[in-house]
Amino acid sequence: MVLAYNLTRQKVDVAKWQKLSQLFLDEQGTKGEVNLILVGDQRIRNLNKKYRRQDKVTDVLSFADGEDNQLGEVIIDYSQIIRQAQRFGHSVWQELIFITIHGLLHLMGYEDDSREGRATMIKLGEQFLDSYNIC
Repeated sequence: MVLAYNLTRQKVDVAKWQKLSQLFLDEQGTKGEVNLILVGDQRIRNLNKKYRRQDKVTDVLSFADGEDNQLGEVIIDYSQIIRQAQRFGHSVWQELIFITIHGLLHLMGYEDDSREGRATMIKLGEQFLDSYNIC
């Protein structure tokens, strides 16, 4: 079960975001509860500093939860999503879904600290976007 929260002042279709995220997990055969949380630059920076010892903004942080039926939390900086969408030349919605999938993949045990791991995660994200014509 996916629960989604928008802690920013930006307008986001949270229900659709939640539904697409659940669809991705279902397609992967992944069960468990996930919280998706949209935040701003300052909150993500504080979390990144506290948990990763990096005093900078990042697009997504994933926190796996070892409890039964809990996958964890995916925290996304919506301001960073907007900047990345502009930089890569696609919609904010596409970037949000792609980064959400990236975060979910981390909760599922995927890692992007190798070239192969990162390529696999990118491929899975792009395949999902293509399958549902998310642009």
